[in-house]
Amino acid sequence: MKIMNLDFQMLQVDMGQIVDVSYAVAGGKIYRKCFDKGDGSISYHWAELDDDETEFEPWNNLLPQIGKWQQVP
Repeated sequence: MKIMNLDFQMLQVDMGQIVDVSYAVAGGKIYRKCFDKGDGSISYHWAELDDDETEFEPWNNLLPQIGKWQQVP
């Protein structure tokens, strides 16, 4: 799986910011993509999802509760 091929979605409340933060879920993990429109940099992070944490509806501003984010190498 290539992280850049995931379908990242932004929360409605985050739209229009200088840093676009979007999320995708795959393989029991949630991924976060941060795109800084100021300098063009992109960073990716991931966190494990618990089996009971399944609410992922960015269009409704809902993300599952997650633990600590880890940087994707």
